[in-house]
Amino acid sequence: MKQKDIILLISALVVGVILSFVANNYLFSNAANSNTQVDVVPIIHTGFPMPSNKYFNHQAVDPTQTINISSNNSQPF
Repeated sequence: MKQKDIILLISALVVGVILSFVANNYLFSNAANSNTQVDVVPIIHTGFPMPSNKYFNHQAVDPTQTINISSNNSQPF
């Protein structure tokens, strides 16, 4: 390469870097310029209230309400 070509290449690179820096500052906003209001998420508690005794049987193996089926029918269908 000739010396003029190297100078032209370096000057084109410098101009390109300067233009990209200016475009970056113009297109992308700065964090100090942006103010955003966001909703605050309420705290999730780990406690869970016990269900009503009307629907929850503490003595059962399956802790749901006891179901009594009384049928004298011996035929399955």
